[in-house]
Amino acid sequence: MMSSSINKSFLLAIVLLMLSTLGNSSEKYLWRVLENTDFLKGEKLIYVAGYSFVDAGIAEVFLDDSMYTIDGHKCFHAKITAESIGVVGAVLNVHDSWESYFDSASILPLKFRRDVIEGKYTLEENITFDQDSQKVYVNWKKKDKPEIHYEEYPGMKETIDVISGYYFLRTINFSNLEKNARINFNGFWEKKAYNFDIIYLGEEICKTKFGNIKSFVFSPIVPENSFFRGDNPVRFWISDDENRIPLKIKANLKVGSVKVNLTDIEKSKSKLQEVNN
Repeated sequence: MMSSSINKSFLLAIVLLMLSTLGNSSEKYLWRVLENTDFLKGEKLIYVAGYSFVDAGIAEVFLDDSMYTIDGHKCFHAKITAESIGVVGAVLNVHDSWESYFDSASILPLKFRRDVIEGKYTLEENITFDQDSQKVYVNWKKKDKPEIHYEEYPGMKETIDVISGYYFLRTINFSNLEKNARINFNGFWEKKAYNFDIIYLGEEICKTKFGNIKSFVFSPIVPENSFFRGDNPVRFWISDDENRIPLKIKANLKVGSVKVNLTDIEKSKSKLQEVNN
């Protein structure tokens, strides 16, 4: 009799444990799984930025050859370095480095780092993204000061940083988008979470150093201000091929324009295909 009672208690304990586990799993954050995330490790893209006809800076986007594991997530590691050149470099010394470790299936960041030198302004910043609790942890310091500041900020669901956002865009099947469709992002920058949209403007032939390349055109929605001019003042072009490489960015300002052009590809899935107009 006692044995029967013990068995019933044991079975009840197992059932309660299973129900408890199911309850916890239903509340657990589910990371999205995206298609087209098989980026070519070792890919290196070089861009030159300029104002009107003056080259002002050069940037390198590099995807590490290795994969990393952070908090159980298999991650890509991407790094962007940028520095001023030419006349601008002689006047203002800019040397920036940004790094992101982002989950290979969801393209959501776990770690982000900035190392900034822009004239007299310096910054060392490390960010941890807790996607489960939608919180962002930041520690930062000035290069010439010993104090390290620790801060916590609210994030949003599926918050991205600037680098993981760059790669997330490259996972989208643009062929399925209708013209003027909006792509929504939750991002974090300069200690603040943002919700913003990018408009798909359609297909276009983009003139590049590599020839005329078939591409998709996008424009982020920017608030009305006295800095930009015209409709969709900021636009960028992404190649219409398996590479999905950002080819060019252009921002129309009240005076002049800023352009960022792809100038070199050191490794890619396939060669950009030139088309005849």
